[in-house]
Amino acid sequence: MAQKITIIQPGKIKEKYLQKAQEEYLKRINIYTKIEIKETKEHKITKQNKANIKQLQKKEAEEIEKQIKSNSYIIVLDEHGQQETSKSLAKIINTNQSKNITFIIGGYSGIDNTIKTKANKILSLSNLTFPHELTRILLLEQIYRAYTIINNKKYHY
Repeated sequence: MAQKITIIQPGKIKEKYLQKAQEEYLKRINIYTKIEIKETKEHKITKQNKANIKQLQKKEAEEIEKQIKSNSYIIVLDEHGQQETSKSLAKIINTNQSKNITFIIGGYSGIDNTIKTKANKILSLSNLTFPHELTRILLLEQIYRAYTIINNKKYHY
C-alpha cells in the first residue's frame, strides 16, 4: 500500500447522514489504500463579500496549497473539467500507483486558477452542480469503485 490518496476541501461536512456516508466509504477504501481528508478554512459567500469572489477563491487557494504534497498527482474537481468513466478513473489511479494522488474540491466560490494550473488533471463528476459536501461523498464512492475495478471485485458489475 505505497499509494496514498488525499482529498482537500474547504469546510467540514455538517450533516450527520453525509458524515455516516463518508465514514462508510473511508472504511471501504482503507482496505485498498490509505486515504486522508484535509479540511481547510471555508470562506462562504455573503451579501457583503459577493463582489469579491476572486478574493475568496485566492484565500481558499492559499490554504489548499499548503496541504498539497510536492510529489502528488493532482486532480482538481471542476464543473468545466473532463468527464471520465469509472473505469477510466480506475485506470488513472492504477497508472499512478507509485504516486500520492491528491483530489481537490473547491468551496462555494469555486477553485482559483492558481490551483487549476498545478493540476495534472481537471475532472468533472457531472454536468450537474452539487454542493461541495455531497461532491466529497460522490468522489469517495468513485474512488472506492475504482479500487474494486482495479482489484476485480463485483461491486462495479
